[in-house]
Amino acid sequence: ASIGNRLIIKKEVYGSIDELLGRYIAPMNDRVEEIQHHRKFTDKLEDELDTQLYDMKKANPNGVFYFICWSESYPGYISLRFIMSRTARNHTIGISPEGFAWNGKTFNNLDKLLNEFKKNPSGARTPQHRSSSNSSALSMSSSMSTSRQSTGVRTDDTSRQSRSRWGPAAMPPVPVTASRWGNMPPPPAGPPPSFARPVSMILKCSVDIFVDYVAVL
Repeated sequence: ASIGNRLIIKKEVYGSIDELLGRYIAPMNDRVEEIQHHRKFTDKLEDELDTQLYDMKKANPNGVFYFICWSESYPGYISLRFIMSRTARNHTIGISPEGFAWNGKTFNNLDKLLNEFKKNPSGARTPQHRSSSNSSALSMSSSMSTSRQSTGVRTDDTSRQSRSRWGPAAMPPVPVTASRWGNMPPPPAGPPPSFARPVSMILKCSVDIFVDYVAVL
């Protein structure tokens, strides 16, 4: 079915309702489903989640705790909320058919983004100089070689035995494949949360466009 004029969403052009459903709405529904079923997702308000983080930090001062929830300030985004020392902080994560956007990068699943976050919780982009990275690599290689000669145990194996401050390791992420709906329209989305979600607005928009198109015919 044609939608008359071209429809542009986030710089992407869609020429028909089927294309809009297959390339945008169905993948976005898949992203929302991935978020809702993630082990770190909690359907709480941001203030409630921050209170939970403070309580967990008080009970275990050496731990680093984090969760994700829907962003109240930016509908259509998720909020990655965490506490490392005394203050709860957060990062805003974008959602697109291609994946999850944070810190200038797009990740095709949420676990990859969280692994990147653990390496760089502040989200700061620091320039890396080739000379310093080469010297660091040589130093690390020399250190590991010395450790293996003296103890007979690899340094990286030993580090895996210690418990991470971030809690238990994540399960291997499920490979992201093409939308399971294929070229067929997806089933209706579930009920929206207490604040707006992008998928429900997109579905309403596409239905309104379709109704207008039928009325013209």
